Amino acid sequence: MQDINTMLVYGIVVGCLFILIAMFINIANGIKNRDFKRIWLDANGVAGLVLYGFVLSLVAYYWIEGKMLIPTQVMIGIICLLLILILFNDKLTKLVTKKKQETKVAFVEKIFEMIEMILSFASNTISFLRLAAFAINHVRLMYGNLFTS
Repeated sequence: MQDINTMLVYGIVVGCLFILIAMFINIANGIKNRDFKRIWLDANGVAGLVLYGFVLSLVAYYWIEGKMLIPTQVMIGIICLLLILILFNDKLTKLVTKKKQETKVAFVEKIFEMIEMILSFASNTISFLRLAAFAINHVRLMYGNLFTS
């Protein structure tokens, strides 16, 4: 109860670690199934892992140092490149594996999948902040019960 902010930061850090572990498990499953798209170009594959890790490292560095790690234009360029890889994962998989895959997905649907992916990363990360707040609330309730008995 003395340092609530530290507890909230730890909650986010633990949540980020869980999300990263889940991505590694997804990549391992892709390797096991020999699924190129799932390993490299999926939102929870290497492209998504690099994107999520990159954004986390930028946010952490800014939070600790108070300045940007790299110039904004470079940051936006890297993020856009990773988003384009994930957006065109079907076409890139078809190009690399040279397999005839007839998966027609409308471009608008892919755009909404990208928006959903970004919102999912953000909401899943922030959800662990909520769990840390619940833990803080339970500690405070227990302290209250100790002093009123």
